[in-house]
Amino acid sequence: MTQGPASSASRAEATAMAIGLSFFWLFLRRPFFSSLLANLSVFSQECHWIFIFTTAIAAGALLLFGNLSEGALRQSRMAVTLVCACASTFSCALVLLGEAWQPLAIASILFLGLSFVGLACAWAESLVARKPRYVLGACLASFLVTCAISTGFLLAAPFPGLLSSLAPALSCGCWLAIRPKRTETPVEKQVLVGRRLPRAFWILALFLLLSSILRGLLYGGAVDGLSTQSTIAPSCIAALLTALLIPLIARSSMEQRVLGNLWRGIIVVFFLGLLLLVVNDQNGVNIGRAVVIASRTILNVFLFACLCLSRNGERQKPPTFLASAFLLIDAASSFLSYGVVPFVVGFASEPLESYIAPCAAIVCFVLVIASYGILGSHLFEERPSVVAPPVSDDDILEELGQVYGLTQREQEIVSLIVEGNTVKKISALLFVAPSTVQSHMKSVYRKMNVHTRQEVVDLWRHRRDGEVDEKEQAARNAK
Repeated sequence: MTQGPASSASRAEATAMAIGLSFFWLFLRRPFFSSLLANLSVFSQECHWIFIFTTAIAAGALLLFGNLSEGALRQSRMAVTLVCACASTFSCALVLLGEAWQPLAIASILFLGLSFVGLACAWAESLVARKPRYVLGACLASFLVTCAISTGFLLAAPFPGLLSSLAPALSCGCWLAIRPKRTETPVEKQVLVGRRLPRAFWILALFLLLSSILRGLLYGGAVDGLSTQSTIAPSCIAALLTALLIPLIARSSMEQRVLGNLWRGIIVVFFLGLLLLVVNDQNGVNIGRAVVIASRTILNVFLFACLCLSRNGERQKPPTFLASAFLLIDAASSFLSYGVVPFVVGFASEPLESYIAPCAAIVCFVLVIASYGILGSHLFEERPSVVAPPVSDDDILEELGQVYGLTQREQEIVSLIVEGNTVKKISALLFVAPSTVQSHMKSVYRKMNVHTRQEVVDLWRHRRDGEVDEKEQAARNAK
């Protein structure tokens, strides 16, 4: 049986997303910077700091001032494309010229930081429009490809540096090839835009931040010094763990169960790595180092996926807001690993390795206490503390009619407005003239003290959720 055009297009789109995300995940890997800054023996640490601060400042600006709609990134795709192209061009020149011109290194790192922010927003905008199972599968499958690509960092120069340099352009090119998903809804059907992050974000952020302290100790607080062991071992373990996690998506029937199973799998491996570090045996430390770094990177990918999944629901969040939260956590993690840890350890008299075991024990203890009671699917379920009995639409209409003094016909108009019907459609459903519908709507607006359909929808939702709106309270007081 031959595949239809739609099936071929969807498969090509899935391939483009897997490849594009795989190059985006390279930004989370330490070899990405090690190979890119290999020729900057004196200036490498400073360049990495420029990248961290550029990412943090740009993400913070988006978090404070950016509230892009779902289609805004598609409209500004030229800006994202230009930044990624400049980042790859300057980075390639940096790899080939080395320390010939330090301003080139600064320009390259600045554009790399901006491209990281732009790509995070772009991929978040693409993923929030997809189904939960698709989001999780795409993130894990693409990270599996990233583990395979990471072996390219072990090749002879200048290939590793060029691989890092071309990552922004390749990721952006794949993003541009993906067909946009339109999720905009009509005004009368729009849902509230919320900026409250899900509970899962905070526990995942805690895991990532505390494990960043361990990463700083394991790597000596430096981003350079790439070795075969520090590259191939975490990549192999991460690939194996990812390959084991992917079947969990297919086996689970519910979104919360999928998230819970993935969470349990990642955390079990993460705590196993911590226990190996506590043993303080050289072989155990080497294996534990690879396990902790691998599971920590997957946690980072999992955090991005969970943020994109939190977009599905009643209180929607802009893609830029979700991407900014992810980027700020990543920047804070890098600041802890490559800034705070070397600074604190610099005052200590003992060698760096002596602090790994006690730090791993403390981190393990804190994370167990912090995650006690929520280490399962309940972490990803926004369940209310008190389950209220369901309220029917008829009951809501009757309550609104009593509060605002709506007639039976006006209650029918409100119900049809909430369903998203236009004036023409309402007139056809009620077998009345459009002018009659508009007259009823004016009466509804006057009684409910509103001016738009969206305000009517908001009052309906407040009543359904058991909340008392200010306008409803004013109507009750007037009575």
